[in-house]
Amino acid sequence: MKAPEVGSVVVGRVAAVQDFGVLVDLGSVEGVITVPNLSWRRFDHPSDVLSVGERVRVKVLEVDQERERISLSVKHLLPDPLLEVSERVGGVTVGEVVFRAPIGVFIRIFGEFEGLIPEAEMPKFEDGADWRPGRDVHVRIARVDLERRQIALASP
Repeated sequence: MKAPEVGSVVVGRVAAVQDFGVLVDLGSVEGVITVPNLSWRRFDHPSDVLSVGERVRVKVLEVDQERERISLSVKHLLPDPLLEVSERVGGVTVGEVVFRAPIGVFIRIFGEFEGLIPEAEMPKFEDGADWRPGRDVHVRIARVDLERRQIALASP
């Protein structure tokens, strides 16, 4: 197996899309992009990100000569969108209530990220309305944990 070097960036063609990820033909060898390495953004199935026959630029994460496996990543070539959210800590934005849990309320901000307002931080609405899904609310971005991929929200 003549494999590319770890850390190199190569171009291949999507050979197959499976539930576990995407197989990429790199010419003389084939590599795999597992679901966690496809995108920073959420998706339901790998076919939402890549299609068979599509050319794809990937970073080589690991080469296991013994098992003849090459681990690839698309997301490691893209900026982490959560970094933009972390730059807005302390700021106030409008979010949409996604659902209420015993620990608090999950709010979608910037159309794609979900953060949590803990029960103790939840403001009371003047109009007495409940925290029903779909309701727009103002929230403050209290903290972003890039390692755990979590956003803590608070009352503005």
